[in-house]
Amino acid sequence: MRLVHRRTGFAAIVILLALSSGLHSAEPPRWDFSALLRRTCRFERLYEAPGHRVGMASSHDRTLANGDSGGFIREEDGRYLMADIEGPGAVVRIWSANPHGKIWIYLDDAAEPLIHTEFRRLFLGDFPPFVDPFVHTLSKDDVRCYHWSYIPIPFAKSCRIYRDQRSFFQATYVQFPVGTAVEPLSLPLSPRHRETLGRLALQFGDIGETPPSVRGERRVLQARIPAGQERRLVVLRGPAVIRGLRLQWPEMDRQIGRMALLTMRWDGEMSPSVRVPLSDSFGSGFKSLVLGTDEGGMGYCYFPMPFEKSAVLSIVNESPEPLRVHGEFVIEHGVQLPSPLRTFHASWRRDPETHPASTRAHERITNPVCDPARNHLVAGQRGRGHYVGTLHHRYGGSEGDEYVLVDGEPPPGSSPGTGNEDYFDMAWGPKTMDGPLAGGISVLGVAECFRAHLTDAIAFDESLRFNFEVFCGNTARYDYDSTAFWYQEEPHAPLPELLPAAARRFRTLGRPPDPEYVYEPDPKAEGWWLGTPHLPVEGEALEVLSASGLRPVPMNMLDEGPDWSGGSQLCQKAADAGASFTVKLPPVDSDGWHSLRIRWTTGPEYGRVRLRSNRPHELGAVECCAPERGVVVREVGAVQRRRGDDGQLTVEVVGKDPSASSAWAGIDWLAQPPTVQPVEEVEVAGPFEVRSGHVVAVENPVWRSCRKLPAPTPGQIAEAQRRRRALPPAEALAPASPGTGERKGYALRATVHAPAGGLYRLDWRSNVPPPDAITVHGERCALDPRRFCFPSLRGERPRRFYVPLSAGSNELVWQGVYGPRDWVAPVLMGTAPPPEGVFEGEDLMVKRYEGGAPRLQRLRLGPGGWSGRGHLWFTPPGVGSFFEAVVLVRKPGRKVVSAYLTHAYNYGIFQLSVDGEPLGEPYDGYHGLEPGDRTVLRSNEVVFGELNLSAGDHVVRFEVVGKNEQSRGYMIGVDVLMVKPLAAGR
Repeated sequence: MRLVHRRTGFAAIVILLALSSGLHSAEPPRWDFSALLRRTCRFERLYEAPGHRVGMASSHDRTLANGDSGGFIREEDGRYLMADIEGPGAVVRIWSANPHGKIWIYLDDAAEPLIHTEFRRLFLGDFPPFVDPFVHTLSKDDVRCYHWSYIPIPFAKSCRIYRDQRSFFQATYVQFPVGTAVEPLSLPLSPRHRETLGRLALQFGDIGETPPSVRGERRVLQARIPAGQERRLVVLRGPAVIRGLRLQWPEMDRQIGRMALLTMRWDGEMSPSVRVPLSDSFGSGFKSLVLGTDEGGMGYCYFPMPFEKSAVLSIVNESPEPLRVHGEFVIEHGVQLPSPLRTFHASWRRDPETHPASTRAHERITNPVCDPARNHLVAGQRGRGHYVGTLHHRYGGSEGDEYVLVDGEPPPGSSPGTGNEDYFDMAWGPKTMDGPLAGGISVLGVAECFRAHLTDAIAFDESLRFNFEVFCGNTARYDYDSTAFWYQEEPHAPLPELLPAAARRFRTLGRPPDPEYVYEPDPKAEGWWLGTPHLPVEGEALEVLSASGLRPVPMNMLDEGPDWSGGSQLCQKAADAGASFTVKLPPVDSDGWHSLRIRWTTGPEYGRVRLRSNRPHELGAVECCAPERGVVVREVGAVQRRRGDDGQLTVEVVGKDPSASSAWAGIDWLAQPPTVQPVEEVEVAGPFEVRSGHVVAVENPVWRSCRKLPAPTPGQIAEAQRRRRALPPAEALAPASPGTGERKGYALRATVHAPAGGLYRLDWRSNVPPPDAITVHGERCALDPRRFCFPSLRGERPRRFYVPLSAGSNELVWQGVYGPRDWVAPVLMGTAPPPEGVFEGEDLMVKRYEGGAPRLQRLRLGPGGWSGRGHLWFTPPGVGSFFEAVVLVRKPGRKVVSAYLTHAYNYGIFQLSVDGEPLGEPYDGYHGLEPGDRTVLRSNEVVFGELNLSAGDHVVRFEVVGKNEQSRGYMIGVDVLMVKPLAAGR
């Protein structure tokens, strides 16, 4: 949803708020409501020192544990004190992601509040003076969205803000020097202030249009810049102010705009004050008052740019093709400039890979990461100036706050944030929106966000460090880049060096850099974004043990673009098939099966590779030849590893494209996440002593009962799915007395039996919030399931988290708080195993595949639908593609092999085989009653045949052998595979 303001939307405001004549004739004080509102809309003198200090009162977790919806200063008489600000000053921005409850705002030590209302009313536009377009909410019906207000609230002595409920909250304020005259806000507004509000509403809402304050001489810009050269757009003499700059290049191509640089030099300086990629000088599609792209596709920047003697604007074309630009600028001469003058500056920084935290499953992830070496640095200035805006791109997204550290402040500084997107007036992830002071675009995990600081320019006397926190729970690497805009007295320190032109390009990947780092590649899955605790190893860091042909060496890939992790790869430049090399696999932290995930370089010089390990395990083959250079992630199979042992991987080049002159092999990174296994048996002890108001200490629980919770029967599972309810509990704790509002603590202990060491998945099924803490063998687990895993805290669907278990018995303790209407435990810990010989398709251990990667696809559950979480979905390109899965037979004997499969209009014909022997006839998965029928169905049980099997692992292969003439594809879908004893099968 895009927020677009139109003039017609403000007519009602002008009618309601503007009064005729009768205005005050007396001189207004230095700062009052009207003066602050003008500064919100008019920025012709934004380069002047702002004369204030900026701070922000917020719900930031002051324990630095990232619980940023519950922070407050202190509790007073049942209310939470959110802000306690000394005057003179003004609150200039209020934001919330979920404005529950009521709000009280007291000014200048008054006994009665100036404002006492439902918090969300401040954003709905019907509570004067909080009216459109100075306030906005994404939805008037849904509290859980973004809400913001830029109505100023001036005060002379103090401002206190109270809330009666905890939620995400920010109140940005400015503080003026002691003795500054400030007229406190009073309600209702005086006629003069109402007239100002109605008049400025038209200006504040006209985003994308040239602001009324942009006055001066208009001049046309046109230039053709040859590849690899720099051309001056304009040379000007001062004193003057550039009031606006508008530029356009062919199709506003973002990649070309990244490879061309806009530079600005003021007053004869040698080092430019502005050096930013062209695309990042204007944004790529959003609109705001000062920066954006208009309806005609032309980029605009209305930050005023003063200079005393001269100005030189140039474009450096580092793209391989000539570049044509055209546009205009507005210049105003004869302006009296302040001394010393603060000139306009802008710099661009990129972290192609934010620093990942090497979090292991037994470590806490609630510790903050405020180390600038790990955080994304937006701006790092030294000198005297003020900060006025941020343009930010992110591929993927990590949980983390902004830290604005002025003049050497320690983290989190005087403006502690509550989340990356919250800084940009958004919430619950980046959004597509246009707004006066903030805007952005978000598509498929790729976001562009902008925020202007007009009323709240951030002044600094010595230094400014602006970081976006890379929170330590984020174990994936993300791509962040930012453009910082500020004014500064000269001389300035040299701007940061930029990446090479190719490395500045926007990623060619259509999604976050490495979504394959996560446990489940389905973004809709619970906890999908948490990442794996086993971080990938860079290809160039792998130890090469031997090689046939040229020895592989590290290769710099920065000149090829930003898609390579670490900017390099391990590459063997083989001339033809037959070359091979062997690398040492890094050690693993747990025994058991580990997936082998590799990111390969593709391109016209690269060949087809086959892999094998030293176990031996047969692994898959990967086609790396492609028309254009790029990267691709493939899971080539699984290997059985033991903690601390040495493993080896051999990469053999087995083919190349006939038109290619070489058959290279390149590894960007390699990862070995453990395969997630179900828990076989769970023992629950509880309930335990309940103490009002807090949780029983784990170190000293009082065990009151103990009872074994057997694995649910297949009938219970089916009935639970049908009725969408939790499975039978071990025992339930009685709720608190109705109406008392009392919250109680609970603590439960479980003994979980694991067949082998590794990472295990456990589900929490209850109508109460999941635990606050989980420990394994007395050590706190890495994941807080309530805060980090799940979009919802309530409901009857399972909450999922992952814990490291050792072979044998493992003692788990979990604890939390429940409310007066909750029942502790309906609880099921672990995933109950299906009956012997029954394998959910999505849980099959796929060992090898070619022609496509089998993966989970979520489908309708329940009667007549698919069981488990969906089915195993294989989308191959044609005949010959296959995948192989390993199934465990516990008892030898004659078995019946059958399956429940998926039928649709684009499914193919496959042959099933066991241990290399075909079983039964090829099976046709096509379904279509008439042309255009796109119904997807689940089959009845399909029996393939009988055979004798020994105890142990067996390989079941699904190979595409053709398709129905009416079918439009070769897909295979496996809901359930069954290898059952003969008697059970009949």
